Amino acid sequence: MDMEKKDLKLDVLVRHDPDRGVYVAQCLQLDITVQAPSMDKLKERFSHAFGAYVMLLRETDDVSKAIRSAPRPYWELFLTGNVDERDLPIFVPAEAKSRVGSVRATFSVTKRVAPLEAASP
Repeated sequence: MDMEKKDLKLDVLVRHDPDRGVYVAQCLQLDITVQAPSMDKLKERFSHAFGAYVMLLRETDDVSKAIRSAPRPYWELFLTGNVDERDLPIFVPAEAKSRVGSVRATFSVTKRVAPLEAASP
């Protein structure tokens, strides 16, 4: 049975904590979070984490079923952040290319470093 490939557009909220020297990325559609000491390393780690996530979903007929929107406070932070990179191509493992088409991500950096739990209503 042939499965339709899904093109994915991901939005990634990035928080920078200069006191700890770390960037933290949270995908707003998938349960993927990574941290790194620089934006370049963060994007690299996010791409690898996405690849691992897709491999875990190999048993799923429809990868889009794993997509869930993040709570509103995360989106508010994303929308008020500064876009660092738009439509960055994300690596898709060869084993998943039959189910996943192209993947692109937009990274938005927020100046807010407080924990997101504190931003919840």
